[in-house]
Amino acid sequence: MAEQQPLWVRRRRCLEIGLLVVASFAVIFVSYKRLNVEILRAESGLFQMVVHSPRETQVDFFRSFWTTSFHGHYTPLAFSAEFFFTKWAGMRGSWWRNRQLALGVGLAVALFAFVRAAFPIPEKETPVVAWAVAGGATMLIIEQPVMREFLQWPFHIFQLVWMILALALATAVARLPALRDRNKSIYLIAACAYASMHVLGLGLALVIATLAVFLTIMLGTRIGRFESFRSHTKALAIASVILLALAGAHTACMFALAEQQPNAETIYRFTWRHFFGLMGWFPWSISLNIFGKRDGPKWSAELISNSWPLGLVVTAAIFFFVCFALRRGCARSAERRDSGALLAVFSMVMLLSMLIMIAKRELDEPSERALRGYLTGPRYLYPFTVAWLGLTLCAILSVPVLKLRVVGVAFLIFGFTAVGADLEYASEVWPRVMPLHGASDLEIWRYVRQTAREARAADLPIPNISLQPMTGFAFIDIKFFAPLLRHELHISASDQCHFIEWDQCSDERRAEYFRKCPSLLQLARLLDLNLERNA
Repeated sequence: MAEQQPLWVRRRRCLEIGLLVVASFAVIFVSYKRLNVEILRAESGLFQMVVHSPRETQVDFFRSFWTTSFHGHYTPLAFSAEFFFTKWAGMRGSWWRNRQLALGVGLAVALFAFVRAAFPIPEKETPVVAWAVAGGATMLIIEQPVMREFLQWPFHIFQLVWMILALALATAVARLPALRDRNKSIYLIAACAYASMHVLGLGLALVIATLAVFLTIMLGTRIGRFESFRSHTKALAIASVILLALAGAHTACMFALAEQQPNAETIYRFTWRHFFGLMGWFPWSISLNIFGKRDGPKWSAELISNSWPLGLVVTAAIFFFVCFALRRGCARSAERRDSGALLAVFSMVMLLSMLIMIAKRELDEPSERALRGYLTGPRYLYPFTVAWLGLTLCAILSVPVLKLRVVGVAFLIFGFTAVGADLEYASEVWPRVMPLHGASDLEIWRYVRQTAREARAADLPIPNISLQPMTGFAFIDIKFFAPLLRHELHISASDQCHFIEWDQCSDERRAEYFRKCPSLLQLARLLDLNLERNA
């Protein structure tokens, strides 16, 4: 039975957690207080349209969450939660902004807790050193220009929650050798791993990594390693069987309910060379992101394919490092040695599993644009950063002569430098490069709504122009959001809502719209659309 900690220890732990949450909130709020949430971008706009549609449309859309696997993501619970939140929040920008900032705070707390748990802080060192290392590393990752893009789009909630779960799992794995009530922790780790499958398709990588850790411990107890786990092999076996059964059933749904995608025309075919090329370039791409440099190499399928020797070297180095961690390690205590070994296994298997899932998707739906996106898109860079962060911390943990105070100061310098650089970027650079002339989706939508109101007041059909610059999808126009317009303009179902394609308007009709709908020109300016008839 686990020994209860003294009251003063529990109070200090609660105080530390409270300070961590407050500090994380302060950092996120100061850095991203002017966040423009893109509530109508891509799938977020689709959800807004559907939740304001007739009940039959909503029911069909909701049912598809449970009957369809979207690009390898079978996450009906997560999609359902986002659906109901969209119905509840609607077009209230402050609600969406506060949610995204709260997710940022959660991610910062999870990052700090992971680095604090994984980093080797001897008992004789002051806790300030541990906080310095963890705080500096957290700020270095959180305070980046690409994080702004990551938080702006509400549909990134799935990647953000997945990262929080992945960091929680990695933290639990790193702390497992030092825990007293290990049986309970083992079951909680298995439950967390399976829960990640209901958030994102990449949850399968966390399940595989968790099973690899459990298997490593069970095999290790038979050859003289992980001696402290000998009495917990039964719990490990039970948790592994249950997790394997649940994850296997979920994976079967992912494949059986997958949409049949049309064969895309592509100029390349994904091969093992691309696999190792991605493995080799990911550390470089992540490093560029951490130090705020976005203008890296011009990625192409050919460049990635030709870099396969680099990826092969990186893969071999990772395998040798993990084998070294499992066989000996340099930690002074058995707990720290086992912690480093388990974290190394978890991070390596998670990284390889994620790359294999990318390979599976590219084989089914080849797209050179998507291949380049894996090395530049926030939705891919940050999840891979979690895996590489685990391996990096394991490497630091293997260095026996580490001067922790020096490292703590170095991490703090890097962290506060990242904060200053990100604030400078937000005030000087971002206003010049941000899309839509700095207008938020809500501001553009107000012009759409006002244009529709002016057209109806003038007894004219609503002009239907493209909203691609805002939504990112070429097929989305004003008419696409007709249900949302009806709701906000209080147009009853019996009242007709007519639209006219702008390309079909004559010069006289266009001039009439310009006179009677002054908001139309303002809308076109923000969207960078030329509404004049081309000669």
